[in-house]
Amino acid sequence: MADFAIDIGYTDKKGEVLAPFVFDANDRAHRMARLDALFFELYGLDEAQIQYVLSTFLIVREKDEKQFGSYRTAP
Repeated sequence: MADFAIDIGYTDKKGEVLAPFVFDANDRAHRMARLDALFFELYGLDEAQIQYVLSTFLIVREKDEKQFGSYRTAP
């Protein structure tokens, strides 16, 4: 991955490749939720429309319920 990092300019001021960040599932979930909220806002969806959109992702619902015991992705 170091070559790729150099190609895209992911280096510090000295040109040294920066260390990759550590993956954090909770941080990723939080960032994804914020992106979802941003897109819902940009499209001007109300709560009923948002619930409808989220209800169409049946696999997400199943995975949420299996992992967390509830549908966490829904508002």
